[in-house]
Amino acid sequence: MMFNHIYRVVLVCTAGLAIFTNASFPTVQAKLVLSNPLTLDETTLGVRPNRRLRTGKSGSAFEERTITGLSKIQNWLTKKRENKQLRDWLRAGQTPDDILNLLKVDDEFETFLKGPHYNLLSKFITKYNNHVTIKDPKKLVTMLGLLVKTYGDEAVAKTLEVAKRDPSVEQLAMRIQGDLFVGWAGNKFSTGVVYNRLKVGDERGKDLFATPAFNAWVNFDDMMNHYLPERAENILNQLLTTFDEIPLAKAIELASKDKGANAIVTQLQHPLFEKWVRDGQTTETLGKRLKFDRYTWEVDPSMDILSEYGKFYRQKVLLLLKKIQNLRSAD
Repeated sequence: MMFNHIYRVVLVCTAGLAIFTNASFPTVQAKLVLSNPLTLDETTLGVRPNRRLRTGKSGSAFEERTITGLSKIQNWLTKKRENKQLRDWLRAGQTPDDILNLLKVDDEFETFLKGPHYNLLSKFITKYNNHVTIKDPKKLVTMLGLLVKTYGDEAVAKTLEVAKRDPSVEQLAMRIQGDLFVGWAGNKFSTGVVYNRLKVGDERGKDLFATPAFNAWVNFDDMMNHYLPERAENILNQLLTTFDEIPLAKAIELASKDKGANAIVTQLQHPLFEKWVRDGQTTETLGKRLKFDRYTWEVDPSMDILSEYGKFYRQKVLLLLKKIQNLRSAD
């Protein structure tokens, strides 16, 4: 027992000293490069990975308690080092723009969002606003405003759409995207404006419904027009401004069978069929327009579209005949 106690004290002190030795940042300058976050592993402790401190249950429990204690020390020292760095940046007159340029690993927003420095920048912005905006409220900085200014709202919106699929940053991405959409709405952006802003029309029709541009756009549209009865028809009409009917019809048919596709996609076929009926499109004329294209489409859905439209068309014809009969009966 005495040995365990002495060994534990020595081990904790040694590890704490090792961490503390590297716990300070270099002098804050405009070209400062951050060191990597502190890690506590076998190399830090001077212990080989295949070496055991003790055998038996009591030894394992002792090791677990020791590692837990070391982890707390590491977290405390890291937090202390971080707070000191934030204070140093403020004293040096650094702005959030300066720190973003300092911290970002490269020019990709996705890399920065998923990296370790996003939270550090967020904390600095909070301290900066508390320190600076008291004297000059016009200098208030928001994380979203800083990101949009640096990367552009198109890149931010698309990257956030992709990031939402990553459980580690899903909630963060959803929150930032929500703030972005509210900002667009506040600036009176229509869904048509956002469609062009995200360059949805530049995407390939075949892969359209899997692209971040399309999904970001329909998510904004959902926020603006969720309860609008003609929402699906409006989305279809917007898509038809940049995509041809037949390739779009094939993309809709294939995406409707994809469980990962946005729910609105399954609602686009109905207004498209309605348009074809109004245009006088029969199954015969549609069959000539569809054509099989195995070069573009790995699985060409033309026959499925023709079959579905045939059912829809016959139902419309029967309803029309019934209306005519009712009118004649009324006479």
